[in-house]
Amino acid sequence: MNFGRRTFVKGIGAVGIAGAGLTLASGSASATSHVEINSSNVSATTNDGEVNEVGISPQFTVDWEGFDDPVGKVHFLVEAQDESGDWWPVFRATPWLTEESFDGNGNLVQAPGESGKLTVDLSPTAVRDEILSRGNDDPNIEGATIKLFDGQGRPDYANWNWSNAVASQQSYLEGNSIGSASQYEEGGNVVVGHGPQNNYPGMDAGYYGAADSTDVVNEETDGETGEVTVNLRYTIVLLGINNKTDGNGNVVGGSAQYTEYGNFSDTTTTRRELTTADWQGEQSTFVDHLNLTQDASGNSALVMNGEDGYPDLTDQPGAGSAASLHYPSLQTISANHPAVTVVNSSFTASVTNKTAATDGVSGDSNTTMN
Repeated sequence: MNFGRRTFVKGIGAVGIAGAGLTLASGSASATSHVEINSSNVSATTNDGEVNEVGISPQFTVDWEGFDDPVGKVHFLVEAQDESGDWWPVFRATPWLTEESFDGNGNLVQAPGESGKLTVDLSPTAVRDEILSRGNDDPNIEGATIKLFDGQGRPDYANWNWSNAVASQQSYLEGNSIGSASQYEEGGNVVVGHGPQNNYPGMDAGYYGAADSTDVVNEETDGETGEVTVNLRYTIVLLGINNKTDGNGNVVGGSAQYTEYGNFSDTTTTRRELTTADWQGEQSTFVDHLNLTQDASGNSALVMNGEDGYPDLTDQPGAGSAASLHYPSLQTISANHPAVTVVNSSFTASVTNKTAATDGVSGDSNTTMN
């Protein structure tokens, strides 16, 4: 693959992240999980040894089966390492799976339930739908590459006006109690300097900027090629269904309720495995028979949290409830919990600084003699 002068080939997204499959089982069978996300090497040759950005456009599929509780949401986090080896979040999103849906070729792309599936396509040319947007944006707007390194570098998080945000710098970067992405727009009262990248407008997921500057991959010396290993980390979390109510049916705080989304008209293909068998296809009946997995505030919680001998997320010091998205806590329990999977992937980015040379001289003296 080649790069134009100071322009990173957009194809890195499509080839950089291959499809991933996740298989989970619980109950009488031992819980198992498997995820494989491949990242292909990329290269550039430029006149000055510099590129504009290094980015990805992930495409992967998550499959699960045999859970005791139905899965209604899938949270995923993408992180990249900077030059010093520290991990920085670059993108997060939590698609809601309210009903079975299919792509234009009839392939199942999402299905909630105790067994189910979600296909995520974050390529720039993908037409986004309600899986990611929840109907909050124009489906004709294309996304953009998730930048790992760019010319601006990582936002200056330490000097943002955190007193104007619902979060602290630590909770924001670690995923706990971070509020809405709209609070962190460039030019607002929190962000100082350049702000997060808004890769997918309307998804409310534009929280983070690049992990570092492209200085880490640029090659200053004429005729030399520099190589850098780029490390990625994906954290995938399966969450249950919430109804924003307590055990007595009283409305409580927390995120929007799961039952606000989806189609109740087709009882044959929607709401698979989400409720007890005797609901009649009406929204009011559906709500009464939901198999909920939520915390005391009505937020969707980790499925099978602390059940069947699996770890309890709330035992981790950074997690305030089973609905916490505290990244370090989730990553800590991932090795022993089927609803949390961490995948590490890497690729080599090489940049060649083209040797300056005269390409030759051609012409004709047009000699004469009289």
